[in-house]
Amino acid sequence: GVVFAYDEGSGVVYIAGMDVTTGRWVIGRVDVFNNSVSALASSGDGGIGAGRWYELRVMIEGDTVRLYADGVERVSYTFAGGIPSGRTGVGGYGHVEFDDFRIGY
Repeated sequence: GVVFAYDEGSGVVYIAGMDVTTGRWVIGRVDVFNNSVSALASSGDGGIGAGRWYELRVMIEGDTVRLYADGVERVSYTFAGGIPSGRTGVGGYGHVEFDDFRIGY
């Protein structure tokens, strides 16, 4: 998935991507220190398959994060107190490949 905010001090990571175990697109929060994961928002459309490429795009406008896959908005979440600041990047569990990663402002 795409990490859109990571606070090293608190160990909290905010991600947008796919959960192949549930077949859902998610925007979530990972607490690295306490080993907990929670979905802030998820789609019910499924259709995610292992072994294929997806074009992911994360757009942040104001306090809203939107995840697009293959050009279609899949899930969004609006942060009530503003989007946390932090580092960005990519990551995953198991066998994951990324190609042509780009950050734009």
